[in-house]
This record gives sequence, structure tokens and C-alpha cells, in this order.
Amino acid sequence: MLQEWIFPEVMCPILLFTQLLSVTVSVYTNTAISIDRFVAITYPMKLMSRSRKYVRWAILIIWLVSIALCSVQLIVAKVKVGPNCEMVCNEVWSDDVNKSSKLRRIYTIIILVITYIIPVGFIAIMYGLVCTQLWKRTTPGASDQARDSRLLKTKKMVVKMLITMTILFTISWMPVHLFFLIVDFQKKDAGVPDVKKLTILYMTANWLAMSNSFQNPIIYGFLNNNFRSDLAELLIKCCPSLSKIECIRRAALSNQPLSRLSTKTSLLTERADSRGEMYRHRNRSISLASRTGIAKKSTDRACSEDTHNDEISTMLLQEMPAEKARESNAAAVIDGAD
Repeated sequence: MLQEWIFPEVMCPILLFTQLLSVTVSVYTNTAISIDRFVAITYPMKLMSRSRKYVRWAILIIWLVSIALCSVQLIVAKVKVGPNCEMVCNEVWSDDVNKSSKLRRIYTIIILVITYIIPVGFIAIMYGLVCTQLWKRTTPGASDQARDSRLLKTKKMVVKMLITMTILFTISWMPVHLFFLIVDFQKKDAGVPDVKKLTILYMTANWLAMSNSFQNPIIYGFLNNNFRSDLAELLIKCCPSLSKIECIRRAALSNQPLSRLSTKTSLLTERADSRGEMYRHRNRSISLASRTGIAKKSTDRACSEDTHNDEISTMLLQEMPAEKARESNAAAVIDGAD
């Protein structure tokens, strides 16, 4: 914004190198993340067998390639006198103005291709394949309408999140590349450009490009349930007054399983009451039978009824953990999709 270079000359190449390096590393890291997600969805067993060593190698390769591409700035970035006799930090490719302009255009196109066009293409292809794999994947086992509905909702949310990330990445980095293309390929007879306007345009485009670094957490926060839950727990630890919100969330999440459990409990209670009534009826029958001389027959019948009721109660008690197991499996499927 000062429109003039006021720092030592040695800072000029370091500044341009650092700026381009941070951009390149960020773009290649997003590209690597998209490839990692594709491998995790398409080849999950390979992902499980992968160690931290591969991740470290990927990070090392990203930084080495980025440093190699950006090291040109350490050579060509110099402080020179501008059109208005001010000191500016810029790329000087040659003492010949025409040759320097030509080399700069070539370098601008190379940077455009390797830091924008290729990464955007990779990210779009990888996320497109991930969406296709998620949409085709079905849950094993018998059909369950409630589970399938939740799974379909989760798939739609994941697809929406990946598409949003790709679009925002493309839009965020487009203005800064268009800016350099327009500046480097403008006609010679266009006159001396307005430095103030160029500075404002560059700062705006550069800010939009840098904003992509904090867009992903925001996207995850709005479109990912697990992220929102973990963030809520973290905020509650820092601010205990928010615990009421967490209680409401947990009550909402546990409402359906609790209602099923209470239904099972009420059934067991009714069965137990019925069983107690039958015990009392049996005792009265035994007492009456002992007086009339048929005690043995009545006792055998009551024992048979008691055995039948015990079997019913056992079946109901066994049904409860089976129901819980089905609910746990459905929840695991949804959490895995998230």
C-alpha cells in the first residue's frame, strides 16, 4: 500500500520467494488431500496399511517441489527505479526490456499451469471420483428404511461439501492469476498504469486467494456433524455456560433409542404384572384343589403356565440387546460415511 519499496534490497527476493512458496505449498497440499481422500474411499485397506512414513514423504516432496519452482524468485527479484522515479521490488529477467517482458510472460504462464490449472483439474477429478464411489456404495445387510434414509442424507451432505470446496478453491485463486496475466500481457501503448489502482487490485486478489486457507474449516463446520459436535464439546470445556446446549443436543440424539428402550421396559413390566397375577391365581387354584382332591393336576398345569411365561420373558430380554446392536451398527455406518 506504500507504493514504494522502503526495505533493504536483500528483502526483495526473500519476500517474493516466500509469497510464491506459501501459495505453491498451500495449493499442492490441497491437491494431496484430495488424492488422500480418494485413496481412503476407493482403497480403504491400503489406507489402513499406510504408515506415517508415507505422509512425511508426501510433505517433503510437496516442499521440495515448491522450493524448486519458487527459487527462481531469488534470482530475478530485484529493486529498481519505477516509472515515477520510485523504488519498486519487481522481477528483472534481463537488461533488455523486450526480452525481460517475454521471459516474464513465459514464467507467468508456467506458474498459472502448475499452481492453478493442474491442481484444480486434479482436485475436481479426485472429488468427482469420491462422490461417485460414495453414491454407488450400499450398506450390506437387510434393507432398513430409516437407516437408508439417514445414509442417503449423509451422502448428499458429503457430496455437497466436496463440490463446495472445489468451487471455492477455483474462485479463490482465479483473480490473482488473472491479475498477473492482464498485467504481463497488456499492450505497450496502454500507457503508464495507475500504481495505486494496481496495488488495490493486487491486494484484493491476493487477500481472496489467501482466504482459501480458512475456508475449509468453515465448510467442515457447516456441513459436517462430527466437526460440529467436537467443536461444541471443546467450547463447553472453555465456556461451561454452554453446557445447556450440549444437554439439548444429547437429548435430541438419544431421544429415539430411549423411546424404544422405554417401550421394551413397559412390555416387560406388563408381562411381570401378568405373571404375578397368574402366580396368585395358581396359589388359589392349588388351595382349592387340595380341598377337592385334584391338587396334583392343578399344580402341573400352573407349572406349565409358569414355564411358558418364563420363556416369553427370556425372549423379550434377549430382544433388547439385539435391538441395541442393530442401532449401533446403523450408527457406525453413518459415522463412517461422515
